[in-house]
Amino acid sequence: MQPKHIIIAAIVGIVALAIFNVLNSHSRTEATPTSIEASSDTDTSSAPSLGEQPKAILDNVNNSIDAAEAQEADKLKQVDDNL
Repeated sequence: MQPKHIIIAAIVGIVALAIFNVLNSHSRTEATPTSIEASSDTDTSSAPSLGEQPKAILDNVNNSIDAAEAQEADKLKQVDDNL
């Protein structure tokens, strides 16, 4: 493949990605106001403080990972028992 063909293919790819990005960002801005309205209806006194939110998110993710690992271990044990 000649270098000019590679350059043309790269430019076409960059333009395609740019168009996709513009279209995707347009659809995200329409969905954002509904999520803001939904979160504004909740009681803010029950929400954790801003300093605790990252820790709460990490704890939730760690618990989800632990549950998934336990479930995977159970599945592996069932497979080993069946063999």
